[in-house]
Amino acid sequence: MNYSITHTFSFPVDVLEKAMLHPDLIPFLQSEMDSLDEMEVLECVDEGETIRRRIRYLPKPIIKRIGLKKVPPKAMEFVEHSVYHKTQQMLEYNNISTHPKVRSIFVNRGNITFAYSGNTTTRTIAGELHVKVKVLGMVAEKVIYKSAKSVLDDEAAALTKFITLKNLG
Repeated sequence: MNYSITHTFSFPVDVLEKAMLHPDLIPFLQSEMDSLDEMEVLECVDEGETIRRRIRYLPKPIIKRIGLKKVPPKAMEFVEHSVYHKTQQMLEYNNISTHPKVRSIFVNRGNITFAYSGNTTTRTIAGELHVKVKVLGMVAEKVIYKSAKSVLDDEAAALTKFITLKNLG
């Protein structure tokens, strides 16, 4: 399935960029977001025009079973592999499961774009979510999308709070 999730912030893009790359953001998000068990920066490299990141996420379990099979909590763990293009104000991401069986059936990739207008910035997260399992895959995609949207809504609220607390805006 293809998806698009939009959030609006009362800050210019450069403030959001500064917050997204702030070393205190990840610990702050982890403490603020009930939907995450763990979040860890594995790599963040500024390459001039781009910033390359790898961030490990372990969300709270949302799928306990697929059919008759139990899904262990670690099966939901993934690593975001992303590149932020500074001049384009766009982040490309590919979320790769750390669980070998899930990795072979799960695809989640896309991009995040920012558009500043007036006094607000619109962040659009658009991408592809695919679970390569007949019949149940489409059901799993809908459940994962609903949960991911909730997590991203929580993240947007926490990001706004972080910017305000850190006086970045």
